[in-house]
Amino acid sequence: MIGPDPRPDQADLNEGQEILRPQDPPRLRYSAGVLFPSQVTVDEAETAAADETNVADSGPAEGDEPEDLTPSGSLIDTDSAPEHEVNRANEFLPSALGLTALIRLPRQLKIKIRAGRYEKKLQEGVGRQDKAGKWQPHWWRRPIEDSKTIDCEQLLATGPHIFRPKLFLTTGDANLKLELHIFSRPLPPRAE
Repeated sequence: MIGPDPRPDQADLNEGQEILRPQDPPRLRYSAGVLFPSQVTVDEAETAAADETNVADSGPAEGDEPEDLTPSGSLIDTDSAPEHEVNRANEFLPSALGLTALIRLPRQLKIKIRAGRYEKKLQEGVGRQDKAGKWQPHWWRRPIEDSKTIDCEQLLATGPHIFRPKLFLTTGDANLKLELHIFSRPLPPRAE
């Protein structure tokens, strides 16, 4: 569902990372945790079917487009603010991913990120040749590993709020940016 699943026979080709066949792009191989760059169109996504293109290109109804609710690096005290993030996570080609956790906050919270990005690359000898004798490009996984530490005092503001700590994750590609947003919903105090 979320991968990766490297094949042992390809371990030496891509430093132990996964290589996906041309007919098995990440968009089709994995059903959870796949993100796309913001504003990507379906025809830019590999092997989009005609019915997928029609659904995705229709977009939201006029007036339903999400708006940017918080300036970068700020807090906002509204329970409706996460709707923008949720909308992006539920798009046909999602550019956001949400995880939920209930934790007792330490003074500092260390967040470790392990993911991957895929590059389409042709290498002779990988896969099969087509009828014309040409090698087909495959999807080569490139790991993304990073960790960030957050001062938890900023998460303990009164009431639910979004915290954008201006933390960009190292992706290995200058054109690919991943940013961490936190929606903090403190547990209400127990009634005595």
